[in-house]
Amino acid sequence: MPSTITTMCYVTDRQEVTTNKALTIVKASGVMRIRNSTSPLNVLLIGFYSQDDDTPDPTLATFSSEDVLLVSGKFRFVDDVDETGRKFPILKIVLHHVVQLLIDPSDLPAFPLLINMTAIILEPPRIDHDHDDVILVVETKDFMDQDHTSLILECYHQKTAQHLTPTTTSAKKGSTLFMNGELLVDENSFIVHLRGINFCEYQKLTNAKNLTNLPWLHKLDETPTSNSSTEKSTRTIASRVKGGRRKKVPSTTRSYINLKDHPKVTDLAKKALSQNHDIPDLSAP
Repeated sequence: MPSTITTMCYVTDRQEVTTNKALTIVKASGVMRIRNSTSPLNVLLIGFYSQDDDTPDPTLATFSSEDVLLVSGKFRFVDDVDETGRKFPILKIVLHHVVQLLIDPSDLPAFPLLINMTAIILEPPRIDHDHDDVILVVETKDFMDQDHTSLILECYHQKTAQHLTPTTTSAKKGSTLFMNGELLVDENSFIVHLRGINFCEYQKLTNAKNLTNLPWLHKLDETPTSNSSTEKSTRTIASRVKGGRRKKVPSTTRSYINLKDHPKVTDLAKKALSQNHDIPDLSAP
């Protein structure tokens, strides 16, 4: 169940290592300002750049230290400890896309952590009557750093969100959902303010008969033909094309090299020598 995150960060340090497989691994550290916290969030970026000129990767732009980037990719949280012994999370992102922004680092805005994920509901949805919020506890799993990772998130949306309420109220424990929203980091807890949600197995079928006629395919005043008439006209055109094809006419002239009774060069030479030719006497005056 893949999960991706999109955010904006400031690069403080950058290192790269070139392997023997024409691959460059870039590791960069940085910080970002998140909207729900006054303290910055530490970010670790991992990018894989191909050195093959025939297969460049246009989605990963190159960057340097002190650049402001808009990045997205797979992610996980790694715990670290400061000088006082207090644990703090580090957001590790394996880069899928990188966009370099022309922003002065002193003007770095507070940017949300935008998350897209496929998650499983761990508990039945509940309603917080104090805040009129619908709460879902979900788990998202992924494979990263050669290991299976999981992250438990508490998701919520307001009860008045009419585009989300029908889905969350009908969801059950064990349901798999597509979800996206803003990730809020509060010490060791992770909360998602939902913006969109849908069941994975739900697919709304489109009625092909009610599709809008495209102007370059049909005239506006032209009525669509029925399937039977269309098939009939198709068969008629196919038969005309088939009947109008020129058949290959066999050649009446036989090639010299294909003749079974063609004379040999030696036979022609013997015949020429056996004939009596009148050779003029060059010695006569």
